[in-house]
Amino acid sequence: MSQKSSYQLKISSNALALEQLTRPLLRLLSQVTGMESAYLTIIDSDRGRQYVQYALNEDSMIIPEGLSVPWEDTLCKRAIDENRFYSDNVSEYWGDSEAATAQGESVNILLKNQGVHAHCAAIALSPAAKT
Repeated sequence: MSQKSSYQLKISSNALALEQLTRPLLRLLSQVTGMESAYLTIIDSDRGRQYVQYALNEDSMIIPEGLSVPWEDTLCKRAIDENRFYSDNVSEYWGDSEAATAQGESVNILLKNQGVHAHCAAIALSPAAKT
């Protein structure tokens, strides 16, 4: 028996700002993946930083908007470098990372446009981290 899924991305025809386009996309990514947080980051490779522009946090994992982290140290960069765009056991692949021990699953999407690099991701806590 097949289950019919219905996910709708509702974007206003007047949505010209990045935020107006991103927030519905993050909601859809969260719904489709079932993950707790979804976020869009901007990657500044010249400065070696990753900036969280927009975040949707549905449960206990909180990714704060405005967060800035060194790009070289992120799990996002590791996932992209290794072409690992989905993982159901993040700590298995990157156990040397403190952030990896809290994450159970991740989905990573890299977006590039005219020299601007953005990263869209959804993540969930591991069951052990929730206790």
